[in-house]
Formats: sequence, structure tokens, C-alpha cells
Amino acid sequence: MAGNFWLSSHCNQWIWDREELDIDRREDVLKLGSIANYQKVMTLLINFIQEIGEKIPVRQQVIATATTYFKRFYTKYGLKSVDPILMAPTCLILAAKVEESGSIPGGSNKIINNTQSALKRFPCFEGNDFIYTVKSLTMAEFYLLECMDCCLIVYNPYRPLLQYVEDFGHREKVLQLAWRICNDLLRTDVPLIYAPHQQALAALYMSAISLDIDCRQWFVELTVPMDPIVDIVNELMVFYGLMRPYNEGKGNSIEKSQEAKELYQRTPKPVIKEPSRN
Repeated sequence: MAGNFWLSSHCNQWIWDREELDIDRREDVLKLGSIANYQKVMTLLINFIQEIGEKIPVRQQVIATATTYFKRFYTKYGLKSVDPILMAPTCLILAAKVEESGSIPGGSNKIINNTQSALKRFPCFEGNDFIYTVKSLTMAEFYLLECMDCCLIVYNPYRPLLQYVEDFGHREKVLQLAWRICNDLLRTDVPLIYAPHQQALAALYMSAISLDIDCRQWFVELTVPMDPIVDIVNELMVFYGLMRPYNEGKGNSIEKSQEAKELYQRTPKPVIKEPSRN
């Protein structure tokens, strides 16, 4: 991994500004009716990646990198280019190779089995069968590599978060919540717009505030621009507001909602021919 984010391909080739994102996603947003609906669909798909990754299992770092690949791909090419149900496990396969320097134990067959199992948790998706083969995954991986221009190093916020928490203190109190907030940021556009250390600082700030820990002086002494931190916090709060109706009540989730099923039916998709298993 390159030692400096600011000199990396992540920084110089794979950071968007908000206007660029709006332009690249315009067709998908129009088909779904609003940016809020687009965010809901992407949240469903990222939750699907998380579910597969936890079933394999792989480290959260791998899941985060896979999620970033997934968001980059569909921002650049649109949802109708490749079936997201195929691209989700494909991103995990590639991320595992990059982050763990090796293939997932059990190989593609294990990925297929765990993807099939994960699909049962998502009744909003059409059908409950993963129709793709090992060959399908291999072809999708080559397509993903081409899209990424082999720029595979992703800087996630977890490492800077650990470093900041060591300096901030209150590790036992703030780290777990801040880590979960970093996971929540994956469901937003934040990883495509902001540097990983900014994401980590926003997560630490929200964690400290939520736990009633005074962090004002520490941030003053850190001498980092606060505007991006505030923007990240605001974006995450908008996301929490968007998800609140699905999180109220025991057993509720966006995956089980009728709205999610209807939105996924409206989602642009490629024409799929079921592959032969011969």
C-alpha cells in the first residue's frame, strides 16, 4: 500500500466532488425518482455485501474495500451495466485478494454458497436463487479490474481512527461506537468524496458527542479544517433520518420492507440470461 494517501491513486483518481457524483448518477436517479430512493437502493446492496462478508467470514477492512469498489463501479457505469447481485460477491473476491494477499479459503464455490445463503435475508430482491457460476464471477472480476484501471488500493478510515483514539483517550468508551459509525459511512457517499482521516475524525467526533465526552479542546489542538468534518457529520445525519422509519420497532429492517421491494423492481438492470450449469 502506498504510504501517503495524498499521493495515491485513491486520492488522485477516485475522489469525486458532489457535482460530479450528481452528473455520473443522473440516469439511475431519474429512473428511481429521487436521490433518496437511489440511496435506499444502494444501502440495500451494501447491506447485502456486508451480509455475504460476515458469512464467509472476512475482516471488516475487506468488506469496506469491497463496498468502495462496488460504489465506484456503479457510479462510473450505472446500475444497468452488470447485475448488482453478481457484482456484490465479485467485489468481495477482489477485495480479499488485495487486503489479505490471497484468495478466500474455499474459493468461488464458497462465495456462491454464502451469497445464496445471504439472499434469503433479502426478500426485497427478485427471486431467492443465485443463478451465477464460477465462470460468471471470474468474468465479472475481470470487468471490475478493467473499470478500476487496476487502482486497487483503498484507504479506509479504520487505521487513522485507531491512531486518533490513542491520542484522544477514552478508548474503551469511544472506539466501538466510532468504528460502527465508520461502518455506517459506507452506506453514504462520504467514502467517494472525503479523505479517510476526515471520515475517522467525524466518526470520533460523533462518538464523543454521543457519549457526552468533551472533545472541543482536542479538536482545537489538532488544527485540522473542521468544515469537512461537519459536512460528513451532516451527511450521516441525513442518512440516519432516511433509515429511521425502517429501524423503528423490533425486527424491522429496510430489507423486509415493501418499499424496498418496489424500489428494487424499478432499479435499472441488465437483461440477464440464466447461465448454463453444464
